[in-house]
Amino acid sequence: MVEGPGCKLNGEKLKKRVIGQKVVGLAGTSLQKSRIQKPDEAMAYNCFVGKRVTDVKTLGKELFVFVEAEFCLRVHFLMNGSLRFNNEFMQSDTKKKESVLKLILSTDCVYFYDISLEIRSAFESQQKYKELIDLDICSPTFNLQRAVHTIRQHTTRLICDVVLDQLVLPGVGNIIKNEALFNAGINPNTKVDELNEDLIILLVKMNRDFTKLFYECRRDGKNLYKFMKIYKKSECQECRRKVVQCKVGEYERLTFYCPGCQNNTMKLPIKSSLLGWVFHQNEVASWRCSLCLTPRPPPESFPALHHNPSATATGTKRTLDGGMQSPGSSKRSTSVGDPSNFQSSGHVKHSSSSATSHGGDHDRVVCPGHKTEARKCKVVKEGDNKGRVFYTCSKPQGQQCKFFLWGDNHHPMCHHGKVTVQRTVLKLNANNGRHFYCCSRPKNKQCDFFQWVDAEVGLVSLA
Repeated sequence: MVEGPGCKLNGEKLKKRVIGQKVVGLAGTSLQKSRIQKPDEAMAYNCFVGKRVTDVKTLGKELFVFVEAEFCLRVHFLMNGSLRFNNEFMQSDTKKKESVLKLILSTDCVYFYDISLEIRSAFESQQKYKELIDLDICSPTFNLQRAVHTIRQHTTRLICDVVLDQLVLPGVGNIIKNEALFNAGINPNTKVDELNEDLIILLVKMNRDFTKLFYECRRDGKNLYKFMKIYKKSECQECRRKVVQCKVGEYERLTFYCPGCQNNTMKLPIKSSLLGWVFHQNEVASWRCSLCLTPRPPPESFPALHHNPSATATGTKRTLDGGMQSPGSSKRSTSVGDPSNFQSSGHVKHSSSSATSHGGDHDRVVCPGHKTEARKCKVVKEGDNKGRVFYTCSKPQGQQCKFFLWGDNHHPMCHHGKVTVQRTVLKLNANNGRHFYCCSRPKNKQCDFFQWVDAEVGLVSLA
C-alpha cells in the first residue's frame, strides 16, 4: 500500500526533477479512454502543453502538479501506484502494462502506473492544501492540537472511521490506522465520544510516530512488517491472544485488533511496543512521565524511531524479551497475506516474511541461485491465478534470478479442477480468524467447494 508516506516520497522525487521544465505532451491509457468516453475532458489536457511546471505538492494521499495555467493534475496512487523516470529499471510485471499517464517534459519523461488521474482547478487545489496541510499526518507543520480538536467533533462516528477520514487526518491509511489504534490501546469499534481526551492525544501521536516509521522504511528500503504489532497478525504480539479480523465501520476496511490489549485504558507501555520505543529509548523527550503518565508539554518534534539492524537479519524475528528467534523455533504462523516491504509491486504482492503459513506451506523455501530464503508473493492480477501463492528470488531489483515456485500445490482442487485459494473468516462469530479453502474464481463464477484449513491439518497429523 502507498498511503501518505509513499505519496510524500513520490512527490519529493517528482519535485526535484520536474519543476521548471515545460510540458511537451501527455499520453497514457487515461487520455485514450477520455478521447473515447469524454472528448471534452480529453481536450482539456491540451491546456498543459507548452506550460512550465511551477510546483508539486502532496496532501495526504493526493499529489498535485501545478503548471502556468488555471488547471492542475491531481494524482492518487491508490493501492499500488508508482512512478518512474525515463529508462529507469522496471519490475517485470510493470513491463507488461501501459502507463496511466505519460508526462513528457522538456528534459524528462515521467510514467505513472496504477493511479487515478483528474484535472482540477489550480486555485481550489491550492486552497484545499492551505486548509488541510497542518492536519496532514506527513507534514512537518502538523498541528497536534488541531488534529485532536477535529477528531473530537465527530462524536457519534467510530474512531476507526474518523482516523481514516482524509478530511480529518490526510495521509492515514489502513496499515497506519490498525497499528496506531493498537499502540494506543483503543478498540476500533469505539465511538469518539466514549474516549477521553488523553486517549485521543495518544492516538494522534501514535499515528504520527508510525507514519514517520513508515516513511523511513519506505525511503531506506527496510521491511516495515518487522515493526508491525497487529496488522495481518493472527496472534497478539504482546499478550498472545487471538487477533480479531473483521470489516467494521462505514468504510468496511480490514481491521485487526486484540480485545485484551485494546480496551480503551491508558497503560504503561512495554519496551517491545511502538509506544515503548518512545518512552524508553528517550525518556527525557517523552511527553508523559513514564511512572505516573502525567502529561508534559508536548515537544515540537519527536525522536526518530530506529531499530537494531541485527533484528532485520533474514529469517529471524525479535521476541518480546529482546532476543532473536529463528523461523524454525517460532510458534507463530505467518499469514498468507503478509504485507510487502512497500516497494511498488504492480500485479504481485510481495512479502519478506518466512515461507510459513497456515495450511502446511513449506517451512522454508530457498532460492537455489543465491542460497537465500525466497520471497513469498501473492498474485493479484485478474485471471485464473488470482490469489495464488508463489515464491520468487528475494534479492533487490536488478539482482534477482529467475527462480519461481508455486506455494499452493498442496491446496485441494475445487470442482472446476483448479487449485483453491486460502481465505479468512472476517465475520465476528465463533469462526472469526479461521482459514478455509474455496474456489479461486470470482464470486459470480465460483463453485460451492469449501474446506477448513485446520480440518486438513488435523487429518495430516492423524496420519
